[in-house]
Amino acid sequence: MERASDPTCDADYSFDKLVGTDNYHAWTRNMRLLLRSQNLEAHIDVETAICTRYSDHMHGYWQSDGADPRSQEEAHTLREDRRARASIMKACTEEVKSEIALKITARSAWLDLESIYAGRNPGNLMIRHALLLEMRMQSHEELGTWVNRMQRKIADFEDFGGEMSDQTKTLLVLRGITKERQAGAENWVAMKSRVPKAEGQLPDSPVFPPFDTCVKHLHSYQRFIGLKPRKTFRSSALAPQSGDSASNQKLSRR
Repeated sequence: MERASDPTCDADYSFDKLVGTDNYHAWTRNMRLLLRSQNLEAHIDVETAICTRYSDHMHGYWQSDGADPRSQEEAHTLREDRRARASIMKACTEEVKSEIALKITARSAWLDLESIYAGRNPGNLMIRHALLLEMRMQSHEELGTWVNRMQRKIADFEDFGGEMSDQTKTLLVLRGITKERQAGAENWVAMKSRVPKAEGQLPDSPVFPPFDTCVKHLHSYQRFIGLKPRKTFRSSALAPQSGDSASNQKLSRR
């Protein structure tokens, strides 16, 4: 398991990074000790006015020039809050970091982690479900990596006590794919699975296979596009152009 530490401290504050519910409570105790050693603990308990103004400004809620610190004391407070937030981020695994990446202040990041990992209750389930709905494939991310990431997130949600239909899982994975790859991936899955339409279903409505089958086909699509030049994949490319490929082979032999 990855470890978090503070090389600037004389004391040994090395501890396991936050991975989820299993080590959340131990992590909070250790994280408080670390922030205390840096004189930053107050930033997770109270959000000062300048930090709130700065957060609102960064999120576009408040466009006034007053978002800038008005005194040296405010500037120092803002710097210290950024340090506290950075310490929290460094003590989380990459997957957990993605949950709080948009949080501007240390306290808002801390409260988000608490709401997600502190305990199993309906409120936490709703937050986890909402986060799943908001998840999207990153522009630099490989399709296979995205599929594996969503599998883990869905499994975590179900381990936490959540319920999700097979069709919802499939749609979450497919609709989260980047626009450049989404149409090609959906066409590939539909072509490979050949799931019959249910009675009364509209002719143009998509039909997708069970989640596990969809995952298998998406991995095969990743292998397929990995053999092709890096360009937007179109469904028409599924059928090879016999004339063009034959002429290309003759040119390559020459």
